[in-house]
Amino acid sequence: NGKLNAETLEIKTTHLYIRWLPKSWAEYDELKNDRKLLLYDIPLDYEVKVNGNKYHDKSIPEDLPTWQYTVIEKDYKFNKKIKYEILAEAYIPEKDTELQKKGGRLSAGFSTDELINEALTLTNNEKYLIPLDSKKARVSAWRPAGRVTVRDTRIYNFPANPTSIGVQGVYVRARRFLSIESGVTNSAGYYVAGGTFGGGADYALYWEAPDFDVRSGGLGQAWVNGPYLASDWNPNFIDGIERFYAHVFRGAWRYHYGDIGGLNRPGRVPNYPLQAFTNAAIKYAAMNSGDEEDQGSNWGNWSLFGTNPNIKIWRFRSGTNEYESEEIFSTTIHETAHSTHMGLVTLNNFANTTKQIRESWATGVEWFITQKEYKERGISNFGEPTFNSGFAPNALGYQNWTLGLDGEYTSLFIDIVDNNNQSTTGFGPNSTTTPLNDNVYGYSFQWLEGPILNASYGLSSLSTQLKANKPAGITDTNIDQLISNF
Repeated sequence: NGKLNAETLEIKTTHLYIRWLPKSWAEYDELKNDRKLLLYDIPLDYEVKVNGNKYHDKSIPEDLPTWQYTVIEKDYKFNKKIKYEILAEAYIPEKDTELQKKGGRLSAGFSTDELINEALTLTNNEKYLIPLDSKKARVSAWRPAGRVTVRDTRIYNFPANPTSIGVQGVYVRARRFLSIESGVTNSAGYYVAGGTFGGGADYALYWEAPDFDVRSGGLGQAWVNGPYLASDWNPNFIDGIERFYAHVFRGAWRYHYGDIGGLNRPGRVPNYPLQAFTNAAIKYAAMNSGDEEDQGSNWGNWSLFGTNPNIKIWRFRSGTNEYESEEIFSTTIHETAHSTHMGLVTLNNFANTTKQIRESWATGVEWFITQKEYKERGISNFGEPTFNSGFAPNALGYQNWTLGLDGEYTSLFIDIVDNNNQSTTGFGPNSTTTPLNDNVYGYSFQWLEGPILNASYGLSSLSTQLKANKPAGITDTNIDQLISNF
């Protein structure tokens, strides 16, 4: 009749429940780079009593990776360099291809769901029992799905729109004991897992993507241990550490995968990686603290033994005063722009470039990409001279940058690109306030990132490159007038 029966069903190993113990963060990165592995910091055969976003085995030093747990197919090719243990051999009927060819059912009224329920009962995992009707048929099958959203303090208040926005590119998992399904959010934040379940599942969300990873502080994966549900999970992060993680992730995702006006992607430029210890996945350390001087910092395109993060972003301005959403997003863009700049000009040339050029370039890219993000979300004048958010460089298009106030984080590259002469548009008509005679326009950040930025180490070489690659209508005198302000 095309069905197997309980006596002839072959209970065989389909999967292995294993754990790895990387001896360094470099080995941890090797594991993370295998996209087939859905790694968990927590043991999968223990019940989580309190949900959180971090777990570290007490037997492992805090500065080293903790055990990484997962379930893999039995014929997985192990990386023998990294210590691992097989904790159990598992038979997962839903993954038994021979059984599924038979419709997943046995003869004589005995279903695989009953088999699964008996195993769950014997192992004290009753919470995962599959609901069955009086005929021993599955009551319902459902596919894990939902939407991941975050409150953006700029969008939430402008205009009067008390809604959250979807977060794109987030990996969401649903786990029923040792069976795991996953999905990734689309542009509106919606996700659908790859398979169906009977009964509930444990959800989890990971702030990672193929080319970057958000850390919970300097070390360890940032993630959210979600609820046990037999329905959609729709997390909406309106405050707290998860809101912070989400906005760091948003900025990183935009730079790595979104529309950035033709600029180069971080990690995919000619001189990146820079040395043997580099891992191409950029590490964003989301710091649940504040820094007296900076909101963000870039440590370079290298990570000795995989330990150091490439980029740090701080959550607090001071005390419990958190940065606004657009500031977190914008700073993430700024620091990522440094990584791309380094990769374009090599580390040695980057070090020999003046801080004014380095920081003014990152400031310009920050303004450019953040402006694109928020204009797409409905704020039509975001980053323009008429937009006053109070947060540089997006407020007033940074046209109110004051001469001599900060000679490093300047409006230089914004002024090269935009078509606004702040000396004649209400931002100060003399050289003691804002740049005088900004009659330069017509360049683009994509154009600048090519031959101009690569050979610009200071104002003199920048001027030379601008003159050699100037658009129609711009004269050398226009360029000299603008550069002289900086």
